[in-house]
Amino acid sequence: MKALFDALDRQMREESGMSHEDYIVLTRLYRENDRSMRMSDLAAELSHSPSRLSHTIARLEERGWVERARGTTDRRVVVARLSESGEAKLREASPAHLALVERLVFESLGDQGVAEAADAMDHIRKAAGDSEIT
Repeated sequence: MKALFDALDRQMREESGMSHEDYIVLTRLYRENDRSMRMSDLAAELSHSPSRLSHTIARLEERGWVERARGTTDRRVVVARLSESGEAKLREASPAHLALVERLVFESLGDQGVAEAADAMDHIRKAAGDSEIT
């Protein structure tokens, strides 16, 4: 898996000037109706420490792709919001990224391999459950 993630990161850096991690954060914010998410929820969903996510968001803020704001109902909450330029950058980067995923994963595995991989991941997810190991 490391080789796959290294290839995805290399392609993102060379063609889009962002890391694969940056792309994942932008994509996750894009999926929200209002293009924003509580920082704590985003960190948990991405399995990032609050510090790691804060550094990533700061980098994305410097580029104008993300904005931070206080929550509207709870001023203690910090929200990350995808900016218009961040959405434009995501749209620009996505076609090449998705083409690489298609080639490296789906074309290399074929229909049978994709089905087997999905089945294996489903078994692992069920065995691990949704709870964290303490």
